Amino acid sequence: GLLDIGPIAYDPSLVMVRGVCEGSGSFDDEKAVFRVQVDEGFGDTPAYYWTFRPKGSSEGVTRATTSRTLEITLPQGLYETTLSVSNLTAGTGASFVLEQDVRIHQRTFYAKPGNPTAAAPYATEETAAADLQTAINAATRDGAEIVALKGVYEIASNVMIRARQVVLRGATGNPEDVIVRNVTTEKWYKGHTDEWNENFSFGEGRCLVLDAGPAARVESMTFEDGRGLYAVHIGCGLYLASWKKRDSWPDAGKGGVVSNCVVRNCNAGSNKYGVTPGIFARGPYFITHTVVSNCISGAGNADGGRLCAVGLDLGGGAKAENCLIADNKTRTYTPAGQKWPAYGRGTVGGVMVRDDSVLRFSTVVNNTGAMVGGVNVNGSSARIENCIVLGNTAGESLACLV
Repeated sequence: GLLDIGPIAYDPSLVMVRGVCEGSGSFDDEKAVFRVQVDEGFGDTPAYYWTFRPKGSSEGVTRATTSRTLEITLPQGLYETTLSVSNLTAGTGASFVLEQDVRIHQRTFYAKPGNPTAAAPYATEETAAADLQTAINAATRDGAEIVALKGVYEIASNVMIRARQVVLRGATGNPEDVIVRNVTTEKWYKGHTDEWNENFSFGEGRCLVLDAGPAARVESMTFEDGRGLYAVHIGCGLYLASWKKRDSWPDAGKGGVVSNCVVRNCNAGSNKYGVTPGIFARGPYFITHTVVSNCISGAGNADGGRLCAVGLDLGGGAKAENCLIADNKTRTYTPAGQKWPAYGRGTVGGVMVRDDSVLRFSTVVNNTGAMVGGVNVNGSSARIENCIVLGNTAGESLACLV
């Protein structure tokens, strides 16, 4: 049978205990997991006391458990962490400080238009940020989620997603419930001789800029009334390209995803270089289940060097699927009232598909362009697959595809 060798006295030199964080010690959201590793016991039922003290503070929070694993929800911040183990019955105990500070990253942030009770870190609907950009800026890590609560967000400058790959989404899933409306009041470009507009061809008239990376997403929102303010103004609704070269002809951006969105009533305004008031995409972007409608542009490029789309312009590997591009048009916009294509000779009414980009499973209907009404496919590996292209016009003639 068993041999009874009697009680064994507690010898601290034989006890090895340490606390570890699950992962690297930097948690992606408010829930953190800690585990006690014990090589020698502290008796049958020791208690484990975890104390989390915000860096630089004398106050902390302590949690006690008899389990070797502790799950705790903490506000975002940097914590000094202490573990104490004790068994009063056995008269054993030990205490130490984790060598590595613990970083908690808040996962979800809220925004609510004009919220009078806004308070950092915007972690609840009651304390939601009063505007989108404040909530986006509060996110401290990739993968954070900004939930836009129902309402109309009036903006006078571009909403920017650039620093981190965050998710910006409407709270209800219905894009009509969360509307981002540009209310910029600056005058649009009115002629070719305005030197100020030529030199300062970057404005605040865009609704949203996305240049963060492939994990960044924008979902279930409406963007409207984006406007071109200057001679060169590209992507007035959604600008998906490099922000470092945001005008003239942008370089490819870092990528991202746009899904279940509406872009409407955007106006490039310029009769010289009003380029793609709807969605302009360059690089590894994916656009799906999105509507672009009722956008208006000037000539697109009066010099005729580049054809530019009014609704959706894809290039640099950008892809769009299951989208509706409808009722976008080039306006007759010259002092002399010249008609297409005599002046506005650089636009595609619906979609432009450039090098290595693709349009799939989409409908392009009732768009009016200067050179092409519906879709223009132009460049290496550019293609259109399984789409409906119907009722588009170029000037006064029907045009489907070039």
